Amino acid sequence: MDTLSRPYQDELLKSLTDPEEAAAYLNAALDEGAEELFLLALRNVGEAQSLKKEDKEISLSDLPQILSRTGLRFSLKTV
Repeated sequence: MDTLSRPYQDELLKSLTDPEEAAAYLNAALDEGAEELFLLALRNVGEAQSLKKEDKEISLSDLPQILSRTGLRFSLKTV
C-alpha cells in the first residue's frame, strides 16, 4: 500500500465512527448498485465500528449488527 492511501483509509474510518456519516456512506455505496462496492463500504463501516473479525470477511449477514452499532436499522424487501 502506498503512503498516500493509508492516511486516507485512517481518515475514512475515523469519519465512519459517526453514525450519520456511516449511513450516508452506505447509502452512497448502495446507490452505485455494485455489490462489491457495497460490501467494501460495509467492511469499512464494520472496521470503523470495531467489528472487524479475525480471519473472517464481513458479509451481508453482519449488516444488522453493524447498523445497530450506528443507531440504524436494516430491512430488506424481496421483489
